[in-house]
Amino acid sequence: EDSFPPPMAPTLLVVDDNKELLAILTQLLEEAGYTVAAFPKGKPALEAAKATQPAAAVLDVLLPDMMGFPLAEALRALHPNLPILFMTGVFKGGRHAGEVKVKFGAAHYFEKPFDAKRLVEAVKQVVPPQPPAQPLPGPKAEDFELDLDIDVDAEEPLEPMELTGKIKVTDYTAKK
Repeated sequence: EDSFPPPMAPTLLVVDDNKELLAILTQLLEEAGYTVAAFPKGKPALEAAKATQPAAAVLDVLLPDMMGFPLAEALRALHPNLPILFMTGVFKGGRHAGEVKVKFGAAHYFEKPFDAKRLVEAVKQVVPPQPPAQPLPGPKAEDFELDLDIDVDAEEPLEPMELTGKIKVTDYTAKK
C-alpha cells in the first residue's frame, strides 16, 4: 500500500522588524495554508532564501540591518521569478508604490497600517496556498446503527434498579 507524504505548503519569507506584526502575519498566513519563515532582519532572511526556495516574499521596506529594496534585489538575484510584496510605514504615497512596482516588479505594496487579512488575500493571488490535507476516508458516525436492548423485570420489588444493556455495532460500510 503506497502512502505519499502530504504535499508541502508553499513557504513564504516574511521580514519585518515589528515583532507584533510579524507574529500576526505568521499566524494568519499559517492558518491560510502556508509555511512561514519569519525574520525580524533582512540578512538572516537572505541566508534562509539561499538554502530554500521561497514561494513568495513579504518584505518591510525599513529594516534594521538593510533596506527592503536591496533585500528584494538580492532575493531576485537568487530566485528571479520570486513574487515580492512590500509593506511600509515610511515610504507612503502613490509615487513610491508606482516606483516599487516598476523597479522591483512588486506584486503588491501595502502602506502601514493595513488590514493584515488584505495582505493574506494578496499573497493567495500570487501563490495559491496548499489546501489542508484531506482526512483519510473511514467510517463516519452516521455509518453506524446503534441498537440498545434494555430488559426490565417488573415482577421484582421496586428497589434501586441496575440497567444492563447490550450494544450491537454493525459496520454497514464493511465489504460483505
